[in-house]
Amino acid sequence: MAGHRQASVPHRRLGPQQGWGAYFDEQLNLFMHDWSDDAAGGVWEIQATEWKNGVPVYRWEQAKHVGLPRGHGLQHGASGARTAFSHQGAAYALNGGYNAANLPGVGHGHDYEFAQITKYDEATGKPLWHAGERAASFATPGQHYCPTGPSGVVGDYLFWTDENSLVHVWDVQHGLYVDTLLEDISRGPDPSPFTVWVELFNTRVFRHPQTGKVYLMAGSDAIHVFEILGTEQKMTRFQGTFELTQEGIEKAKRQEQSRIVPKERTLVIRRAPAPPKIDGDLAEFAREAPARMIAEANRQATARLLYDDQCLYVAFDVQDDSPWKNAGGDATALFKTGDEVSLWIGPSAGKRQPGLGDVRLLFAPTGGRVAVMAYRPKVAQGAKSVAYRSPSGTVTMDKVEECAAVRTAVKVFEKSYRLAAAIPWSEIGLSPGVERFGLDLSVDFSDPAGQRNVARLHWGRNGAAIVYDLPTEARFEPETWGVGVLAK
Repeated sequence: MAGHRQASVPHRRLGPQQGWGAYFDEQLNLFMHDWSDDAAGGVWEIQATEWKNGVPVYRWEQAKHVGLPRGHGLQHGASGARTAFSHQGAAYALNGGYNAANLPGVGHGHDYEFAQITKYDEATGKPLWHAGERAASFATPGQHYCPTGPSGVVGDYLFWTDENSLVHVWDVQHGLYVDTLLEDISRGPDPSPFTVWVELFNTRVFRHPQTGKVYLMAGSDAIHVFEILGTEQKMTRFQGTFELTQEGIEKAKRQEQSRIVPKERTLVIRRAPAPPKIDGDLAEFAREAPARMIAEANRQATARLLYDDQCLYVAFDVQDDSPWKNAGGDATALFKTGDEVSLWIGPSAGKRQPGLGDVRLLFAPTGGRVAVMAYRPKVAQGAKSVAYRSPSGTVTMDKVEECAAVRTAVKVFEKSYRLAAAIPWSEIGLSPGVERFGLDLSVDFSDPAGQRNVARLHWGRNGAAIVYDLPTEARFEPETWGVGVLAK
C-alpha cells in the first residue's frame, strides 16, 4: 500500500485516539484511525503478521501510519473523524462538525451540523469527494443519519454503516449514491429478516474466497449474514457539465434553509374554562393547539394541553395498528416494552444538564390499568437510584416512582387509542403562575405483539429517536425540547 510511513504510536498515548471502532480487512490486518489533527492524526495499520493458536496477535510497536502524510491529520470538521480506514491509495473517513446550531436530527445524527463520508488521496491528503447528506428527519436516498463505520470495499462499491441499522452503498470513484441495504428501524417496520434491531456501529462486507459470493455481516443479539447481489454488474456511469452561478448558489442556500425548523418549538397552553372531563373522549381539548408527531398515516400522535389552578391536563390521540399494548413487567422501563406516551417537563429548554425540576411522566398499559410513572433525574432528597445500562453507557435516575395522584382515562379502538390525564402541579414541581417552561411530548409504538417498542417520536425535535439503546431512551435531553407557554 503506497504512502506507508513506519512510525511508532506517540508515547503520550496508549494508542491512536479511537472513536467508533476499528476496521479489519480480509487478511485481518487492523486499521485504526486517530481523530487528532497533528502528526498522529490519520489512519494506522497493524498487520496480522503473527499468529498464535489460529488467532492474530497485534503489537503497538508494529503500527504503521498509512493513508495520509504525517502531520496532515484528517483535516476534518470540529468533532473529529470518528471512523476511517485506508484502501488502495485512499483513506475514507466519517467527516463531521459539532451541531452548535442545534439542528434537528435522529440519534447521534443530532450531534452533527453536517456528517459525510470523505475520500482522501493518501499521498497528499487532498479530499477527492464528499458523499452523503445528514438527515434532519427520516433519511431519503443519498442521506444518512450518522455514518458510524466502514463496511468495506467490493469492486467499485464502498459500503458504509449507518447508525439506524442501515448500510449505504457509494460509488468509489465519485462518491455517488448507489443503494441502501437493510430496513430503517427509525421508521418502526414490522421485524423481518432484513431488520437488525440495534444501534449499528459496525458491519462488514467480504467476498467468499471459494465461491466468490459477496456477503454482509452485521451483529445485534445475533450474527446476521446476508448475501449481496449485483456487485458483479458493471456500474453505469454518466458524464456532463454544469454551470455554477451565484444565483444557483443562493437558490441552494434557500433550499437548505427551508429544511431547518426554528430552534425552539413553542406550544401555547390555554386556561381551561372548567375542569375537562377525564373520560378519554377528549371533547374539551378539540380546539386546543396541537402538538403533532408523525411517522406515517398509521403511526402518528397528536397531543393537546390545558391548565387551571389545580392541574395541567394532557390529551393524546394516537393512530396505531397495534394500539395500547405493553407486555413489560419492569415498571421502571415500560418505554422499552411497548406502547406508551410521555410528557417531559423542566424549568427550561436548551443545552444544559438534567437537574432538579426535570420530570418525565410516562403513561402505559399494565395489568389492565394505566400506569403513570415519574422519572426524575435529580431530587433534593429521598433518592433511590435506578440505572439504565448498555455497552454505550449508563444513565441514572435519582428516583422512578408511580404517581397515584394523577387521574387518567383511556379508550382503545381497532387502530387507535385516546388518553387523557389530570396532573396536579405538585407532581411536576411547577405552579400555574409560571409563564414558560421546558416541554416535550413523545410516543412509543409497539410491535404487533406488544413485546417491544419499534418506533419513537418526539414533538420537541420534530422527528424520530432511536429505539435500540436503553440508556439513550431513558436520557433527558433538554436541548431537544420545545417550550410550553401558559396563556394568562
